[in-house]
Amino acid sequence: MTKLAFVLLGLVLVLATAPARGAGRRIALLRGDPELQRELTLALSAWDIETVPLDLQLSESDAEACLQAAELTRNLHLEAVVWLSLIAEGSRLAVFDAHTGELTVRNLREVPPFASTTAAGLALSVKTALRPSVEPASEPPPPRAPAPERRRPKPAVRVSAPPSARASLRAILDVAWVADNQAEPRLGLGTTLWFGQRRYLGAALRLSAGSGVDVNASGFAGRFRDLTLALGGEWRWLNAGSVSSAFDLGATLRAAILDGTLSGNNEIAVLRYDPGVAAAFRLDVRLAGAWFFGIDVSSCFFTRYQRFLVAGQPVFAPFRLSPSVGASLGIALF
Repeated sequence: MTKLAFVLLGLVLVLATAPARGAGRRIALLRGDPELQRELTLALSAWDIETVPLDLQLSESDAEACLQAAELTRNLHLEAVVWLSLIAEGSRLAVFDAHTGELTVRNLREVPPFASTTAAGLALSVKTALRPSVEPASEPPPPRAPAPERRRPKPAVRVSAPPSARASLRAILDVAWVADNQAEPRLGLGTTLWFGQRRYLGAALRLSAGSGVDVNASGFAGRFRDLTLALGGEWRWLNAGSVSSAFDLGATLRAAILDGTLSGNNEIAVLRYDPGVAAAFRLDVRLAGAWFFGIDVSSCFFTRYQRFLVAGQPVFAPFRLSPSVGASLGIALF
């Protein structure tokens, strides 16, 4: 969702600034202080560089901010992107150079709005950081050759960006222990919707079905099958590069079916609904692009103890606490 909004906003800004593209070179000041914008305009006018204000906020992570700033410079044909962010000690000035891909930061005790002297000092810092890339040479440089695609700058900080998608879809294959010495393969489909900018909390929905287990008792032969729907919340406690991990806690509803044949060739079928509580642990590793692989360990506790009886005799008693382990393959949607 963040990437989609970023691209759409970039498209709007391209259309909005199209008439000014012929004015020369430009830098962008994101959500800047008016006094800082005025001082930047004065400081960079000697280099024939225009300062363009944009109402846009980048990520708090330096790595993601570099990637977003690089995308802005490509879409809007900018020389650099300058932005301010608030920190515990005051504020932070960041300058991304589109030519070198380097990020220069300076911590300040002051916070916006700035006094004229402070804004002038910050403008000088920006000018110094960009001098090697954008200061005009003693002789006018040759005009830029038009190119359909600008070379992608390489950020100074290289990390594997964590999954930042707001929603994902996964296919799950696991094995669940249903009863004594009886386990069944299960297929499932799950989706997670993450909230907030950091994507630490989310809502998860999962539907799974088991292949079933055989039930053989005195005078009865049949099969136990079930379909389970789970709805819960997720907490992503680890988000380090291409590896992430989450805990899941929620409610489940199982539709359990026992059908078979009695000794007199009489067929029976029993359907029961079992509510429960499920907890799960998942470790995900990003493979390529939007795809990721996960390892899942979970357990479901059913609030009612179920026994299936035939002629008053128990023929099958599934576990009240059913653990499972498996793997999943997922894709980040948006």
